[in-house]
Amino acid sequence: MLPPLGDAIDALNSEIAGVLSAPVPPLPAPEVVVHAVRAGLPGVGGFVGLSAEPQAEIHARVLDAEVTIRVMAASRAGLLAAEARAARDIIAADPVLMRRRGVLRIARISDPDAPVLEAGDGIAAPFGRDLRFAVRYEHRPQPVTGEGVIAAVPQDVALAGIGEDTRLLYATEFLTDPLADFDAVSGPGTGTEGAWAWDAAARELVQTGTRRGGADGPGGDKTGTWLVLRPSVAGGPLTDFVLRAEMRSDGPGGIGFVHGFRDPQNFGFALLEEPDGHRLLGRREGGAGSLLAADTAAGFPTGEWLRLRLLATGGTCELTLNERVVLTGRDDADAPPGAVGLFCRGAGQARFRHFRLTGL
Repeated sequence: MLPPLGDAIDALNSEIAGVLSAPVPPLPAPEVVVHAVRAGLPGVGGFVGLSAEPQAEIHARVLDAEVTIRVMAASRAGLLAAEARAARDIIAADPVLMRRRGVLRIARISDPDAPVLEAGDGIAAPFGRDLRFAVRYEHRPQPVTGEGVIAAVPQDVALAGIGEDTRLLYATEFLTDPLADFDAVSGPGTGTEGAWAWDAAARELVQTGTRRGGADGPGGDKTGTWLVLRPSVAGGPLTDFVLRAEMRSDGPGGIGFVHGFRDPQNFGFALLEEPDGHRLLGRREGGAGSLLAADTAAGFPTGEWLRLRLLATGGTCELTLNERVVLTGRDDADAPPGAVGLFCRGAGQARFRHFRLTGL
């Protein structure tokens, strides 16, 4: 069976973390974040061979990714040493061993203007910096149970998922004010209108409005405030894409993504809510809501940075939280394309520090 894209991202994260040197206590270990840029299927639709024991097909994914390693230290001098150590761990790693682990190619991305982070930026040490690497990785998990094999694969097999024609449409780390690229919109409901602002010192977006609409509890009629990327910036309305952001909320309410946005009555969304403890995929069409997927037993930890990714392709939506798939739903309504962006529902203490959009 073809391994999920999220599993490939998690596996690459583990491989990179596994070659990094352990820090000197009490400093925390380097943080590794994998951002998928392009995904492909080797072989025939991802089929690359057969396993004799257990008897099963072997499937793989090839992933081109940008890997960010956040190193931390107690002083600026120590930070330079930590950077050098991490770069040496990656670049000087045994190439034969790395290929056996699936890392086919790795190169550092030069970024001389990468800022020095400090404790006020939310890191777990006095100083830190992000190092970036371009990586090609093949995720080829070995089967653990027998499932039988097929004798042949038709040549006209349709390849599903992310193809080779993916393209980066927009990316910002909020180092400069990005609000000219977005439109702030508030929907019907109670509470104050959305208030989106750029915090230059923290290099973050903040949202302090408390607008919330639609019924509480799991449902598809949620409204609030949205920050949508202008279609002229994104290259037009979208249906198939990957959207990533880092976000947090230090109080109650919901945070997440909006997509297919045409107006406050017509859009799709992915939303995490506290203290209700909900994770939702939904769509509001003509003011009426429909729920595509829900987890009513888990929301999100407030006061912590979260890495969210929304994959939308062929009417299917997949939401990952910190590289783990948490929701998958299908929208058979054949909704028209629209804008994508950020969504807050009653979350007046929301913050964002990364936004990246890839078209499929």
